[in-house]
Amino acid sequence: MRRGFTIMELLITIAVIGLLIAILVVGVGGAMRLARRNVDAQTAASLKVAVEQFENELGFLPPLIVDGRPLALDDSNGPFDTNLLGPIVRDEDFLAQRNTDVDAAKRYSKFSLPYYLMGACQVNDTDGDPIDGEPGPSFRTPRRDGLFDPRGRVLDPYFTPRDPSRLVQGYVDPLEYGEHGVSFGGADGTPPASKVALVDRNGRSFRYYRWVNGETSGAVRSRGQVLNIPQIFQDPVTRTDLDASAADTSNELAGAAWAIVGAGNDGYFGTEDLAAFQQKLGSGETNLETAQRRAWRDNIVEVGK
Repeated sequence: MRRGFTIMELLITIAVIGLLIAILVVGVGGAMRLARRNVDAQTAASLKVAVEQFENELGFLPPLIVDGRPLALDDSNGPFDTNLLGPIVRDEDFLAQRNTDVDAAKRYSKFSLPYYLMGACQVNDTDGDPIDGEPGPSFRTPRRDGLFDPRGRVLDPYFTPRDPSRLVQGYVDPLEYGEHGVSFGGADGTPPASKVALVDRNGRSFRYYRWVNGETSGAVRSRGQVLNIPQIFQDPVTRTDLDASAADTSNELAGAAWAIVGAGNDGYFGTEDLAAFQQKLGSGETNLETAQRRAWRDNIVEVGK
């Protein structure tokens, strides 16, 4: 006589199948997150190589364009001077300032890498020619002052994204406004096309950080050197603007002068204001500072010497 399944056996079987499905879903989700992170990590690593090639060939690092604070959405010039001669860049004095200065704490650019590595600086000047001297991704030789030498040789891109859609014109980052203490809600207008950024798979721009170590009062010394590490490398919960933090004694950062930073899988740098992490509460996070620290640790970082 054939024996059927009991109710208990059926329930156990269903529970096992459900457990297996849950494990599969978690595994697939984890694999997808890892794959996304690997893609962004490879992009950051390629950008580092491109910066090194730029420096080896031209003798200086890509200039840091003035965009550490969000530019006005309705600024038709974008990150360019009023005469559209070229991008406005930071000088050495700015790069040497400590984090106690409001602006110096944000020593990064979203636009430097697309302009100087990818030939994305295409805004026309008064003569109708592209700012970088060449249409398309090629560009004339950049100079230390951020301008492009009109008589310089034509350079091919040092980096080309595999997915062209990652190079976004008219880029604006609402989360960045809170980070800088600026209200995004009151902003209006259309972002100028000159604001070109390379974004990750979450749509957030890769950041190019630069700084200069030097003799600054109150700074922490490491191996005879006065360090000047940007806040992005300091624990957002324990960092201080007044001297330094654990980042200032990091062996990796001791001899560094620039870095590429991506926001990682969660799409946050950890430098955003606490209000930006409100939405994370209730989704695995119970504390704003914990969420901020997790976001910071999730960053993709490539440090350059």
